[in-house]
Amino acid sequence: MNRVLPALILAALLAVPLVTAPAGGPAEPIGGKSSGSVDSLARLLTKYNIAVFTKGPNFATSTPEQMKERAAGFKKSVAALVESGTLVGAVQVHDAPEAQYIYFFKTESLDQVSAIASGAPNVAAGVFKPVVSTVWGTRGLGKKYRADAKTKEDLHMVIFSKGSSWRDQNDAETREKVSEATDYVWNAYKNGGVRFFAMPEEKAANIRLLIIGKGKSLKNVADAVNATTSVKSGWFKAEVFKVTVLEGILP
Repeated sequence: MNRVLPALILAALLAVPLVTAPAGGPAEPIGGKSSGSVDSLARLLTKYNIAVFTKGPNFATSTPEQMKERAAGFKKSVAALVESGTLVGAVQVHDAPEAQYIYFFKTESLDQVSAIASGAPNVAAGVFKPVVSTVWGTRGLGKKYRADAKTKEDLHMVIFSKGSSWRDQNDAETREKVSEATDYVWNAYKNGGVRFFAMPEEKAANIRLLIIGKGKSLKNVADAVNATTSVKSGWFKAEVFKVTVLEGILP
């Protein structure tokens, strides 16, 4: 993989210290401006085309039996995609207002993902609506999840989007936060608290970072997130949800 492009994307998009430290109190930003952090993180990243399935117009009227039947049909229909390595991972999002599932694909284009998602039975029935995009993310979530399943800790997803205090990427304070973030992400990933992280390829995207990490409870992770300076100051808005890994290992 070309290490230069992911490094540039990482430096451009990361602008907040990660906060999903497992099971402890609020995490503190790691100081220092080690240039090696960007390079180390860049080596972890690979490109995914993803489909986020949000609630459709018929979501509320579908019975659990109907949804279960359609879900089984979709799983059967995409078995070949899993086998071929086209569909490499899926995450169910619990108790979210809109997003219900995130599917990770290895495809040549977003059009391919749109075609696959549009053919899903629950999409055709109006239960879900797919939104496709490209992200850069890490590998191996499924392998780690199988190990996590033996513990009492759950996986939680934290979504960081632009807050009311968000500034231009060229702002001096933003550049300083990038330096803090790269150090923090690398250390949190090495320490095992952060299991997976991804960022959008599109610089203008409202969501800036998606993290999946370990934690004792939803409240524990949310308290840690909301206590950070970046969120309290309005630089970022953070939302926390419990997630379940469904398919794949995100290679």
